[in-house]
Amino acid sequence: MLKRFLDRLLPKPAAAAEAPLPTIDPAEIEPLLYEYEGLPRVDWQQAGAWAIARQDQMPIEDARRALTAAWLDVLSGGFAIPYTRWRSPDVEGLAPAEGHIAARTAAAARESMRCIRESLTPIRGGDPIPPIAVLALASGDDYYSFVCEAGPEEGEFATSGAQYWPTQSFAPPLIIINAAFRHAVEASFAHELAHHALNGYFLPIWIEEGLTQMMEERVTGASRFHLDREMLDRHRSLWYDIGLDGFFDGSTFRSPEDDRQELSYHLAQCVTRTLLSTRPKDFFAFARACKTTDVTAAAVENLGGEPEAIVRAMLRVR
Repeated sequence: MLKRFLDRLLPKPAAAAEAPLPTIDPAEIEPLLYEYEGLPRVDWQQAGAWAIARQDQMPIEDARRALTAAWLDVLSGGFAIPYTRWRSPDVEGLAPAEGHIAARTAAAARESMRCIRESLTPIRGGDPIPPIAVLALASGDDYYSFVCEAGPEEGEFATSGAQYWPTQSFAPPLIIINAAFRHAVEASFAHELAHHALNGYFLPIWIEEGLTQMMEERVTGASRFHLDREMLDRHRSLWYDIGLDGFFDGSTFRSPEDDRQELSYHLAQCVTRTLLSTRPKDFFAFARACKTTDVTAAAVENLGGEPEAIVRAMLRVR
């Protein structure tokens, strides 16, 4: 059943003529820019006011798209190495020109949009995936310098290969990729795009992270998932010791402590794969119900028990 889910392909819609993408002169956004870590950023709250004041000239969503494109045009000149810009109906992209990273990221975007839209149809229905901005950064230093603006200034943090920033204020949804991990560009993009596709469907993190990892596999065709006795023993040792509260509230997915982050993502896959393999109809009913009802109530109604009982039964954790 899981294989059929992963391999399912729906008929492709007929190609339609593409409308011109909204564009403005990058010089127009200079009053909206500020500098952070040596790179131009947009004051998106101010940008929203700018767009509202001009909505008689350009619809609000077109203005957001045009502003995003102009910002990436400006940002492309802020790096020590050449960067490449590309545009499509689905993506505003910026990536290093050298090493084929830009071409690979653009190709990953096309394939991920198609595969994820089709694979998540039982949850999302026919809703299109909204357009997104993509920024692939050449080095780990550039990546962490860029993403640190969104996080706390001090503390210990888990490492990451990519992040998804949903829409806030007037800002566009954005995927930031650490392209220093060159082998993982396609998987990272697929993972974060799946988060984007599921944004607003209110899935619990322990289900959403399971699905996003499965979408990596769906897009790339490569699976790194395994569950053997050693892995099961590690799970039982950790979750018996610390309990499952952090798994359900999401804190262990971000934890830099020991193997909590690793095992959180792995357990999310275990749960999601098991439910999809054994009870796909119930799983999708549960996932759809999360959009309109409490997660616990959705689990009891569609999966026959509360989330903690379901996970403990899978792990046979006391």
